[in-house]
Amino acid sequence: MRNNENYYMSRPIVAAINGIEALFDDIHTNLAADSEISARGAKAIIDYYARLSDKKYGFPISAEGSLKNLAKSLMANAPQQALEIYQQTTELYPASAYAFSALAKAYAELEDYNSAVKYQAQAVEKSQSMGTWHQNKHNQYLTEYQQKLNE
Repeated sequence: MRNNENYYMSRPIVAAINGIEALFDDIHTNLAADSEISARGAKAIIDYYARLSDKKYGFPISAEGSLKNLAKSLMANAPQQALEIYQQTTELYPASAYAFSALAKAYAELEDYNSAVKYQAQAVEKSQSMGTWHQNKHNQYLTEYQQKLNE
């Protein structure tokens, strides 16, 4: 009986936690490339996150992941447009190792290994404040691009 009492007493707490998580879901969920907002382009994504930051939360909410999703979706059919979005992402988030790494990967996909090495080297530099796993991953990508460049 005691276990059942604890279960039923904790249900309101779990429900409250789930409700709070749902309210803040847009902070942790990137927009899909085919979402209504993303379909309008990078500026619409940036404006959406600015509204979330200014009007809903009062602190900065990053558009980085959503911008990268859009750029990635454009790589096959509009690589120049994708590169512009990746570049814009590095300008908006200049401290992000992952923004630079995504740009480097895009250049590598286009077999522009000079640019891939250039941007991945910046990602490696920016990853120095991150955990060892992240640093190693960025270094691994840099090594791969350097090897491709030397082939």
